[in-house]
Amino acid sequence: MTCRDAAQQVLQSAGHPLHYREITKRAIESALWRPQGKTPERTLNAQLSADIHKTGKDATFVRTGRGTFGLRQWGTPEPPAPPKPAKKRRRAQRTYSFTDAAELVLRDTKDKQPVHYREITRLALERKLITTSGRTPEATMYAVILQEIKRAQARGERPRFVQHGRGYVGLSEWMGKGLAFQIDQHNRRVRDELRKRLHALAPEEFEALAAELLAALGFPDVEVTQRHADGGIDVRGVLVTGDVIHTRMAVQVKRWKQNVQTPVVQQVRGSLGAHEQGLIITASDFSKGAREEAARSDAVPVALMNGDQLAALLVEHGIGIEKNSYDILELGTLAARSDLAPDADEDEGLPPPPPATHIRIGDQALPIRHGKDVLVQVAEWLIAQGKLKLSGAQLPLVLTRKGGRGARRCLINDNPAHPGGHAFKSPHQLSNGLYIETHASRHDNERYARGLLTWARLSEDLLTVESHDTHATH
Repeated sequence: MTCRDAAQQVLQSAGHPLHYREITKRAIESALWRPQGKTPERTLNAQLSADIHKTGKDATFVRTGRGTFGLRQWGTPEPPAPPKPAKKRRRAQRTYSFTDAAELVLRDTKDKQPVHYREITRLALERKLITTSGRTPEATMYAVILQEIKRAQARGERPRFVQHGRGYVGLSEWMGKGLAFQIDQHNRRVRDELRKRLHALAPEEFEALAAELLAALGFPDVEVTQRHADGGIDVRGVLVTGDVIHTRMAVQVKRWKQNVQTPVVQQVRGSLGAHEQGLIITASDFSKGAREEAARSDAVPVALMNGDQLAALLVEHGIGIEKNSYDILELGTLAARSDLAPDADEDEGLPPPPPATHIRIGDQALPIRHGKDVLVQVAEWLIAQGKLKLSGAQLPLVLTRKGGRGARRCLINDNPAHPGGHAFKSPHQLSNGLYIETHASRHDNERYARGLLTWARLSEDLLTVESHDTHATH
């Protein structure tokens, strides 16, 4: 006997509606039904509900209450469906990043005047634009704003914010179409032209350019694979983060004008080796399907870098462009410093050190006239000591600024060019015929010089930079 037949017989014997649990109990005790599953009550309830739903007014059964069933032949009225309670729609309070919240706060200022970062933070917290468990949200707010400004400037982009000094911040769009706007428009044209030139590169040149960028991003060992090999993978390398995290990456570069489609993402994912992650770099863009495929949560991650991102990173790391700096004069206050209220969060700044006139390596004093001379003299000293003998596979020599943040850089090569073919900006030929790149500030060249000593397994303390006025070590 089926479940429904047993239920019908139980109800006929009872003569009145029963709960489905009672119907099940009586059907089993009377041996009218032998259920196979572990939850016979749920099975019976589902079967009777399905009968009512499918056959409607012709159904054998009728629901008389919550979980209670009777026979339609009794003429038992069905209970009216209880009204569904109106759902209270809660509008979730949206939170923003610190920088987005700062922009919203600044936009709401009536006079478009700079606001102190502490006041920006107070208003953002008051309006619940940000949530934080940190104890110093003001410091966090100021730090992320300054970081965004610095990052945008490094990419040649117009920053969203403008720092007005002493902790005050405004929006760059308030500056109108003045000098900052003109610089931004010029930089936009340069970035657009850079993207056009990417399309004009030969495939092997584009791959070499990608390899140079990856080295600047923190890939110490980058290998350009043989063309038409490795299932479409063009570059392989290991991304090193903080000298702790090592991520193996397989990169495919596409010098296409049309958007990259989904099959390319699938091809890259299928070509990945063990413990590898994928990256696709294109001079164009990605289709919606390609982006969805790359972001699949149940597959190996594949990162995407489109033409805009590629151009921005090339600009940020000084690849394919030249950055020129000019001194802009602006009127300041004529009040004495003692009349200005100190701000503990701002660096007051130190007077510039006297110009360096010579360096000392150990007991040997060597004259210098320009900032680059520090690096050149250290390199020549290492050559004289027999410590700088490079050839063949040892070249190029790539170093990171000693004690500084920033990208690794090709410092010494047997020709005045980077591995990707881009020429040194300020090459100097050493006495052993090698070329050294000196295009950097005096401060950075000193850091590279100390890094060169460390590379030669010598102490960086051997080097001191001195002037006639002082003999303190810089």
